[in-house]
Amino acid sequence: MAGTRSLLAARSNGSRTTGRPADTGSNASFSFSNNDTAGFSAAGALVGTTGNAYASYLLGAVNGATITQNSVVEYGARYFDASAFVQDDWKVNSRLTLNLGGAATTIWAPITK
Repeated sequence: MAGTRSLLAARSNGSRTTGRPADTGSNASFSFSNNDTAGFSAAGALVGTTGNAYASYLLGAVNGATITQNSVVEYGARYFDASAFVQDDWKVNSRLTLNLGGAATTIWAPITK
């Protein structure tokens, strides 16, 4: 063959793991009572008709709470991939250079566990 040639070849392979947390809906509810801000009678007894639940909220005086914490489930997959390419530059003469090449990539089916 006449002319000069330059040949380049390379390959790579690897693996990736993907995943994202599933939203399972954790929630919380708090209740506030007027008893925390209620007044007292002259005898020292709590007067239940006084006070304000919103004022208890502003003070952070929680009367009761219910918390539902669902576990966050992690799910994901592992992908294996491989790729390769070949490139050939062939200068046939001073006016003609052929640049030839090819590439291939493959990704195998994900593996979940």
